[in-house]
Order: sequence, then structure tokens, then C-alpha cells
Amino acid sequence: MKKLPLLTSLMLLMSQPADAGPLFDSLPDEKQMFIQTLIRDHFPDSTLSRDEQAEELAWFAHAAAYLRGTGIWVLSEQLPTNDYEARVLALSDYMEGAGKAFTLPTLALEDFIGLEFITGPDGKI
Repeated sequence: MKKLPLLTSLMLLMSQPADAGPLFDSLPDEKQMFIQTLIRDHFPDSTLSRDEQAEELAWFAHAAAYLRGTGIWVLSEQLPTNDYEARVLALSDYMEGAGKAFTLPTLALEDFIGLEFITGPDGKI
């Protein structure tokens, strides 16, 4: 099997610009180009098509617009992190309530490894 023609063909496929959908199309050209660069440079191996990737990243761009200018504080490398995540970040209630606008509608939690370790007796994450 000749690897060079196969690799060349794959490279050509990967270099095609994303042409996603309504969310992607509604973004300014600058953000569309940025998303295309992210897909090309950081997400070449994905189960999603390039168009699906672009549309999903566009969803995040639209959801994040509300947060522009908001400060973010990070708590890390301490046991209190686990407590903080349990109370604030990873609650099912948050994803269905106050965090719904920032939770990807197509998020498939069943695809995550280790959910059993962060799921409480009440079945909530």
C-alpha cells in the first residue's frame, strides 16, 4: 500500500474550509476563519465532520457572547477542587437550569468515561 498518495489525499480533504450551517454562517468572517483554523490545527481527528465541528464551535461562540468581559477564577490542585466542582461546576441541575444556555444541546454525557465516579446516589452528576 502506498502511503504517500493516501496521506496527500487526506491532507487535501483536511484543508477544505468548513461550510457548516446557520450558526456558523451568522458569525463574522473573522470568527469563521478562526473556527476553520481551530478545526484544521487542533481537531483534525474527530468523529464529527468538519461542518459539524464548525457548527458546534459556532454554538460555543454564540453562547460565550453573553459572557464577554466576565472574569473567570480557577481553583486547582487542592482537595477543595473536588468540593467546588461538586457544588458548582458539574451538577446536573446546573446544566438543566442556570447553565442551560452554556451547555451544548448535543452534549452526550453517556460518551464520557468515568461518570460513575462523579454521579451521586440521586443519579445527578
